[in-house]
Amino acid sequence: MRASVARAGAALVVIRAALRLAVLERRLPLDALVARLRMGSRLHGSLADSSLYPPLVDRMLRWLPPHRRLGRCVKRSLLLLEVWTRCGLAPTFHYGVGQDADGRRRAHAWLGGVPDDLARATPHDGFAEALVL
Repeated sequence: MRASVARAGAALVVIRAALRLAVLERRLPLDALVARLRMGSRLHGSLADSSLYPPLVDRMLRWLPPHRRLGRCVKRSLLLLEVWTRCGLAPTFHYGVGQDADGRRRAHAWLGGVPDDLARATPHDGFAEALVL
C-alpha cells in the first residue's frame, strides 16, 4: 500500500514537471530552460527517492506534454533533470551527436552527474558531447 501511494505521488510530481516544461520550453532558450528547471522546491520523504522516477517517466512519456516539439530523449532528460534536482541530486544535461550504421547524423540527450544506478537509465554510448549544461 505504501509503495503504491509513493508511486502515485511521484506520478503527480512527473505530471507537474511536464506541465511546467510545456510552458517554459516555448519561452526560453535551452540554457535558460535548464537553469529554470533546476529551481524547483525540494521533495521530501518517499518522493525524494530518485529511483522512483526513471521507470515512471519512461511509462508516461508518450502522454506527457510537450507534444511533438521536443525529441523523446530531450523531453525525458529535461523531466528527469527537474525531478532529480528536486530529489537533491545535481544532474547535468548533455547533448551529443553521432552517426548511425548508414552514416546519417543523429542526436541524443542524456543526464550525467548522477549515481551509477541512475546513469544506466540514461544511455549515451556512441555519441560525442556537443553541449553540457
